[in-house]
Amino acid sequence: MDDLITSVRDQLQKLGVTPTIRHRAAKPPVRDDPTPVEIFEVDLRRGPAQGAYTVLCGRRIRPRDTTLLHYEGRSDALVWTDHISPQTAENFRDLGVQFVDSTGNAWLEFGNAIIDVRGQRPAKQSTPSTPATSNLFSPNRSRVIFALLAWPRLQGATQQEISKAAKVSVGLTNGTLKMLRQEGYDGSAPSRRRLVDRWADAYPLGLGKSLELGRFRSEAASPHLDVRVKSPAFLSGESAVDDLLKPITLTLYVADLEKSLIGLNRWRTDRTPNVFVRRQFWETPVALGLDHGLHVAPWPLVYADLLTSDDPRVRGAAKEWRARAEPAASI
Repeated sequence: MDDLITSVRDQLQKLGVTPTIRHRAAKPPVRDDPTPVEIFEVDLRRGPAQGAYTVLCGRRIRPRDTTLLHYEGRSDALVWTDHISPQTAENFRDLGVQFVDSTGNAWLEFGNAIIDVRGQRPAKQSTPSTPATSNLFSPNRSRVIFALLAWPRLQGATQQEISKAAKVSVGLTNGTLKMLRQEGYDGSAPSRRRLVDRWADAYPLGLGKSLELGRFRSEAASPHLDVRVKSPAFLSGESAVDDLLKPITLTLYVADLEKSLIGLNRWRTDRTPNVFVRRQFWETPVALGLDHGLHVAPWPLVYADLLTSDDPRVRGAAKEWRARAEPAASI
């Protein structure tokens, strides 16, 4: 970790920024990744401009890891890491999390100092792989990847069957499969696990961002659902794992938001929401034979929705859910 910190400090100094580390915690934070991380406080100075930050430092920092920094009284969040891809950089910007990496990419705003450096790559990174890396998790390609992860049997299916499950064109499915092969995806269990990590990281600010149908308030302490809809409805997030924790939010995926659903459940729109209704973006394979009524959403989606929470108990449930659901899905 010390060599990473030294590399990032060198990059800051090249940008005319002087960092002063004030405190390094003796105990590293816990997260669902074996790669070590540290949290510490740092002051940055550039001329008369000064800024105080809480740093999350590690070889591999994902946008969802920054929830480790979110509690009252902490300074602005700052990530120090080896390399931040263009897509991850945009995700950090959307979250308002500033960053510096050891290759020279940086986004910093403190006092009257504004630093925005993009496009720096590690020396060993090959240019041909860049397009696949930056576009693989676009909203529509994410649908194809989701279908392959949710139903591993589609790995040996025709592209028409995969396209139907993902609700995209055959041409887009073909292009996505080619990109996956270029990225080294071979359908094996280790390859799937890596792909789940990447898909779940990209989902909230990619595909997930375009699906919202409505936000509501249920006055029930543990939101429940009276569902009488014409097509299947799917629970996700906390509401899908009520055997692991007591839900305080309800996440629901439906083909369309029917007004009767709102009335039946007495949902309101004038208070802080705890019910989130989103559009179903997949078609369950016919072989599974789902009927009308309420079902649990495919496991990778439940996992991704759990990971978006700032609540440690919910993120802990995500790890338990994945350990239970992933082996079953591969059978």
